[in-house]
Amino acid sequence: MPNAPQEPGRLNVSFVRGDAWGQLVDFSSPSNVTGYTFAAGLYSTVTGDLVQAITTTVVDAATGQVNLSLTAVQTAAIPAGTYEFRLSWGPTARRVYEGFCEVLP
Repeated sequence: MPNAPQEPGRLNVSFVRGDAWGQLVDFSSPSNVTGYTFAAGLYSTVTGDLVQAITTTVVDAATGQVNLSLTAVQTAAIPAGTYEFRLSWGPTARRVYEGFCEVLP
């Protein structure tokens, strides 16, 4: 599983349809995300509509590690193409990562 150790900003991801996918995000500022909530998803680049929500799991709040994941069934249901990727955190929704997601056939 790839690791994304960077400050909030741009993050491009990709995966193959039908494969389980995971991405560990390691926040360095703030490094402690205790009490934060996270939401992530893939969005249509044409309409902006949500195509697929991404499961977010806090792995270690004290060190700022959050895992993003999709099951093989979820990735198989997404048509090949390019989508907008967004990751937000709270308590007040704030986008911390955005980029593109390439879904490969």
